[in-house]
Amino acid sequence: MNKTFHISDLFDVINNPQLDKENFTFSKDAQYPYFTRTENNNGILGYVEYLDEDHKIIGNSLAVGMISMKFHYMAHDFYAGQFTKTLIPKFVDFDETLALFFISVLNKHSAYYQSYLVREFVPRVNNTKIDLPVIENPNPDHEYTVNDIDWQYMRDRITELERDRITELERDRITELDAYLQATGLNDYELTEDDKKILSLSAKRTSDENGTLEDNSEDGVRIAPFELTELFIKKTIKGVPKKDEDLTENLSGYHIFGQNIKYQYEHKVLMDEKYLQIVEPNKPILAYTSSVGEIGMITESFYRTGDNGAFQGLFPLFDIDEYAMRYILTVLQKHFADFGYATSMANIMSMKIYLPIKSDDTPDFDYMERYIRAMEKVVIADVVKYKDKVIETTKKVVGE
Repeated sequence: MNKTFHISDLFDVINNPQLDKENFTFSKDAQYPYFTRTENNNGILGYVEYLDEDHKIIGNSLAVGMISMKFHYMAHDFYAGQFTKTLIPKFVDFDETLALFFISVLNKHSAYYQSYLVREFVPRVNNTKIDLPVIENPNPDHEYTVNDIDWQYMRDRITELERDRITELERDRITELDAYLQATGLNDYELTEDDKKILSLSAKRTSDENGTLEDNSEDGVRIAPFELTELFIKKTIKGVPKKDEDLTENLSGYHIFGQNIKYQYEHKVLMDEKYLQIVEPNKPILAYTSSVGEIGMITESFYRTGDNGAFQGLFPLFDIDEYAMRYILTVLQKHFADFGYATSMANIMSMKIYLPIKSDDTPDFDYMERYIRAMEKVVIADVVKYKDKVIETTKKVVGE
């Protein structure tokens, strides 16, 4: 039999003691993960050595970033950056298998948690209801608590479901990957000689006394600083007030982008044209939000949530394709990683970033495009290797 529990019955939600990156250095051989609001790599930005007890967070818990609202299992003690929280289990039977169950449940609510202010996250998570199996008590008046939950039944059932589905699931993923690579033309991921040269240039930069990288040989590439005002025009993107929202799905419509510069909803909608921001085909823009310090690339016409002035578009002054824009975005994301909620961005356009330059000292967008295309091949090759490894691992797991 099942009984309904609130997340607050099962976990304590704590604010992580924030540890700024300026206070330590990462090391590939270090022991403690550093958890951030990123979705990538299980939320782990890198690893650090032991720092102190005041900032250390207990492991065997669930951590969540306040931007993605995605939950991750942290097996060991860890440290964390700003806008992260941890769910500490109140029961002693918690382990990785149960963590996977709770992650799947909580991540289904990510859009719900994300659609409200950060300060409302804790009460909304605490009030989330979940049905769990309990060991039936012969007393009809028994009041069921966390102590009655049949954790072993849950573990056995989760393990059984994983075993039953793993072959089918991985086969589907592999088929989808092959189809995607074929459709996008990424199935040709062998590095050409030009690709290898571009990647080697990136790795062999030399600096002069002024900090500008000089092209002293064919092994180097010159870079120079540019203020954003030399690259983009900043425009505030008009948002849709709540009273004018129409979230009815319409295939002829457009996506709504949220504060994290991602789709707020999976489906397209059609609203008043005055709220539509036109993005021309093959002419992407960058957008950032001062409310949460996020930046991303947008390649389609879109609406944005909210009608405040926090959502800014960066429209390029040059003819920049998607690949070159990805290069610039990667550079900018390193700066934005230090921004957060309520961070002042009034002087954002005076920020300087370093970009490759041509002989006339203008940005070398051709180099940027070629570099990103080459890196794309490297990533795809790694994915294919991973796919082959998954096939072998699946055979072993199913065999066992």
